[in-house]
Amino acid sequence: MADNSKSQPLPIYVINLDRAQERWSAMQSALGSLGLEATRISALDGRAGEHLPVSRYNEARSLSYGGAPQTETTMASFASHYCLWERIRDSGQAALVIEDDLGFEEGFLAAFHLAAARIQERRYIRLFALNHKRNVVDVEPLEEGFRLVCLTYRPLGTQAYLLSPEGAARLVEMAETWFQPVDDYMDNFWVHGVVPYAIQPYRVLHDDQNFSYIQTGTEAYKRTTSQYLRFKLRRRVNRFLAKRYLKHNPPR
Repeated sequence: MADNSKSQPLPIYVINLDRAQERWSAMQSALGSLGLEATRISALDGRAGEHLPVSRYNEARSLSYGGAPQTETTMASFASHYCLWERIRDSGQAALVIEDDLGFEEGFLAAFHLAAARIQERRYIRLFALNHKRNVVDVEPLEEGFRLVCLTYRPLGTQAYLLSPEGAARLVEMAETWFQPVDDYMDNFWVHGVVPYAIQPYRVLHDDQNFSYIQTGTEAYKRTTSQYLRFKLRRRVNRFLAKRYLKHNPPR
């Protein structure tokens, strides 16, 4: 059985906008009930353009890649995570990154400890993903009914993940130009080589209908027919690239 009586295994960073203090208070309470403490990371506010000094966004590349531009809030989310990757890289210590709209089920603490024990080897381990029913390869059975899996295509979301300094350094190094949402960039492991693993079943609660301040913009964009076809083609190409990468670098 996993020993959850030991102290918190790694630092926890919660990404939270300054104008969403009630969410930070709720996260402090939820984590505190598990005996965990977190450091608040001030998210960059897309509405205020706070991400612009950090941003490496290229709209022409975004249109060419996916047939649509990125919103200010999407790029602010990318910038917020990017700055945190730099912090993890420079700290030399792995950490758990979580967003501020989550809850935790029984077993979360066990999953956290299991992930923390493996993060140096795996570099990137999710404790939640929006796309959790497909594209999964079992890697290792774990205690208390958990298992370590490899997420082979588009897990989606950045709600809760562990990242090692080596993994963070690689994500920073390869993010020279931003042209897609941050979770899509993280999912594209064939680009940066940081393969996503996960501890399943997930013990994180996330309301898909709940508005995410740093990830969701109100801007609407309608693709033209040619842009839509480019978008669909890109999805096919990415799936092929993912399969080819894992064929030559099988999860183990």
